[in-house]
Amino acid sequence: MYKIFVIGLVGFMLVSCNKSKSVEIVETYENGEIKIRKTTKNTKENIYLYEELYQSGQVKIIGEMKDDKRFGEWRAYHENGNVWSVGEYVEGKRQGFSEVFFPGGVINMSGYYKDDRPDSLWVIYDNLGDTSQVTLYRNNEIVKSYNKSTMAPLK
Repeated sequence: MYKIFVIGLVGFMLVSCNKSKSVEIVETYENGEIKIRKTTKNTKENIYLYEELYQSGQVKIIGEMKDDKRFGEWRAYHENGNVWSVGEYVEGKRQGFSEVFFPGGVINMSGYYKDDRPDSLWVIYDNLGDTSQVTLYRNNEIVKSYNKSTMAPLK
């Protein structure tokens, strides 16, 4: 009985380790370099990794798709490799905290999304990372917005 268990376990491990991920080249640049590719992660749940690349091969956008809708964390990168933006998706819609950065790596803006629309507090920064504007959203409407230079409400 023990031998059958061990043989079965080894066989299962070999089959599991040999699962290959399929890579689909969706689009290429004129020079033949890959522009967009999809790597299957889970065929049963229709989950794949989406990658959009610069012509240099550097990753531009990366994240997971389920049933052709974005989900989980998505990242975008400037061509110099620095993070451009980071945000969460649920069933194809932006949801939760999001950040955008200048090419040099300094934060440009941060805030929250609800159902793909700005919600709650949003902060915009200047190219030095200092706060330049603060806006409060509720139900897809601006409640208050303040500008650093005047410290007066914009609305």
